[in-house]
Amino acid sequence: MYDESSGPPSSSSLDNIILSSLSATDKWVQDTLARKNGKSVTKNAAKPNPYSRKEVSYVCETSESMEEIIEGIFRRLSEARKIAVRHGKKEEDLRSAQGSSYKPHIYRQTLVVVIPSNDAFVSSFSKYDNVIKAIKQARQSGRDFITDLSLENLHDKEELSNKWVTSVNLAHLHPKFRHAPFVIEGKNTDKSKDREVRRNLARRSPYPTLVIDIRSVPQTAPEKTKKEIDLLVVEKLEALFAGEDASCNSTEEAKAMAKSTMHPVAIGQDWVTTNDPMYESSKSSFILHDSKYVDGAFEAVFSNIAMQRGKFTNVSDSVESKKKREYLIMSQFLTKSATSFEKFAKGVENIACSIPHLGKGISFSTFHKEHLEKNRRSPYPILVIDWK
Repeated sequence: MYDESSGPPSSSSLDNIILSSLSATDKWVQDTLARKNGKSVTKNAAKPNPYSRKEVSYVCETSESMEEIIEGIFRRLSEARKIAVRHGKKEEDLRSAQGSSYKPHIYRQTLVVVIPSNDAFVSSFSKYDNVIKAIKQARQSGRDFITDLSLENLHDKEELSNKWVTSVNLAHLHPKFRHAPFVIEGKNTDKSKDREVRRNLARRSPYPTLVIDIRSVPQTAPEKTKKEIDLLVVEKLEALFAGEDASCNSTEEAKAMAKSTMHPVAIGQDWVTTNDPMYESSKSSFILHDSKYVDGAFEAVFSNIAMQRGKFTNVSDSVESKKKREYLIMSQFLTKSATSFEKFAKGVENIACSIPHLGKGISFSTFHKEHLEKNRRSPYPILVIDWK
């Protein structure tokens, strides 16, 4: 990191950081692919490696802020999924135009993100590992979310998600990377140690690095054994868990809200000012996020956290002036499932707690239309961020 008294690094210095980190990482990748069983292969060095692919691109994350780095990770994950989905749509259009004789192409891409500028990440594997593991756990939990998109596509057999499988996976590397010890029960101690060393060396890159693997492949066959869930049943179950009469017509309420001429921020703000006893006009702000995707929603939240964190870097500010309450109105994300929204908030909290300087200075809570507590049933899902 640079000395704040001398200002940020110059553009030429930043260019040097980007060039050196990307060059070092690219060389390390090539050298790693050229090894076999942990030893350099000189005899066949001229032969192309069958496991190396041309569909690999490199990018450098130049930010020094952990919050901005996390935002950037989710942004790239979100963008990667959108690219893969667009590929599937394009291939389906070609198949529709050319008929069954057309063989769709599989999309496969690897994005290598090098993170050289954060001193805490560079010097400490544990800090870097904790943040990335929290991100992975949050994304893993997100696979079970009942998103608005999944409900919209539930009965649409022509929907792209029913014809193509898109996956965006994340792996991390580090100069001091270490796996948990690999042990073979009761024997082969030397062999297990050797394997552990090789596993660690294969993940020890010159700088903290993320590898994002993107795939989009056509469905081989529909899952005929999978039970279809009726949208009305989902709505009734959510209403039941909320303690309301399951026969209430929540669909009509949703339609009435959709026809409303009021902006979602105005609707959410009006509800909060009336129903939230902790609301203070001088310390509260309202922000609208309209993302429908899980990675996009995490990106939106940490974009806001990074922005607010940047405002609090002035050490002359009093503690009281830093106490804020933000209401993030997520008008198109998890509107049908309070449980999923609670899990989303928990994922955000776990990631925030993995950031050493942030965990104790921030807390999260939720409002939702289907919340168990009546006094927390808001028109839209609202993630509340309290800055302490």
